[in-house]
Amino acid sequence: MDALDASGSGDAGRLVVTHGEPHPGNAVRTATGLVLVDWDTARRAEPERDLWLVAARADLDVVARYEDLTAGAVERSRLRARERRWGLADVASFVPDLLAAEHAGADTAWQLEALARTIDTL
Repeated sequence: MDALDASGSGDAGRLVVTHGEPHPGNAVRTATGLVLVDWDTARRAEPERDLWLVAARADLDVVARYEDLTAGAVERSRLRARERRWGLADVASFVPDLLAAEHAGADTAWQLEALARTIDTL
């Protein structure tokens, strides 16, 4: 898809299966435990592709835990690059909808607020 989906060092050994959107809405509790669903955006990529979003929403040090469990190093700069990419994709999706809106309403108000928050974080 883009340069971020390849290992920064060219080391194919860093590539893992990633979900693409590992957020609570994609976690389902089953009789055997939690499972991730909605794998339509899955691909092989560096672990930072999923770790940044989980780390941003978790109350524990997800990056340190990942490094401990896998003995693999996480590139902090790639976590931030993934976060920026996600924010830019949000901006790109909000702007056309806002421009096409025929009138202001609850949806456009929410989108404008989300757009402003996203731009602030970029």
